[in-house]
Formats: sequence, structure tokens, C-alpha cells
Amino acid sequence: MVMEYNFLNGNIPQEISNLSALEILDLRFNEFTGSIPFGIFNMSSLIAIDISGNSLSGRLPEDICDDIPNLEVLTLAKNELYGQIPSNLYKCRYLQKLALSYNHFNGSIPSEIGSLIKLRILDLGRNDLTG
Repeated sequence: MVMEYNFLNGNIPQEISNLSALEILDLRFNEFTGSIPFGIFNMSSLIAIDISGNSLSGRLPEDICDDIPNLEVLTLAKNELYGQIPSNLYKCRYLQKLALSYNHFNGSIPSEIGSLIKLRILDLGRNDLTG
């Protein structure tokens, strides 16, 4: 589902998580607000999520990669997300791109990210990270 660069606004509909065969979720550069529906992170068919360039807020679930093990791209940059970067990102073992820049993530970078051997792009800039 590619719906990038529109003027879609409000919350991302929870019903998106009912699209059980969806492989690509691209909602970047719209005007979405609220939090990311956690159901998105239960869609085992997804290989790419790009929801960057919105005004989404909230924390990422600690179990973010428990049900999307084949995820290759996770791009949530340029939002208002906060909290710590989930340590279980290592479970997304096929992850090639992780972009969480321009948010308000804090704490340290989880050492488990070092086990993502397929990772080619790691962008964590412009956050409140320490360590």
C-alpha cells in the first residue's frame, strides 16, 4: 500500500492491520497524528514500513519485531516518537534499513542492533540519545 505524499490526516486507521497479505506499508509524508497502531507490528507479511515525515507520537512497542521477522525496511524518521529504542529490534534479522532520525528517542542505542548482520543503513541522528 503506497499512499505517500498526500494530505491524509488524523490517526492511521487500526483496520490497516487487517490487511494480512500486505508487504509494503508506505504512508510517508502525510499529515498523520496520534500513535502508530500497534497492530501494524503484528503483520507478519510486511517487509517494509515507511511512515516517516508525519506528526506521529508515542513510544514504539518493546516487542516490535516479535511478529514481523521478515521486515527489511523500518523507516519512522521525522515524527515525534519518544522513549527508548526497543532492544528486540535484533529479531528483525533481515533488517537492511533502520531510520529513526529526527524524533525524540532517548537513552542509549541498544547493543543488540549490532547483531543485525544484514543492516546496511542505520540512521539514528537528531534524537536525544546518550552513551
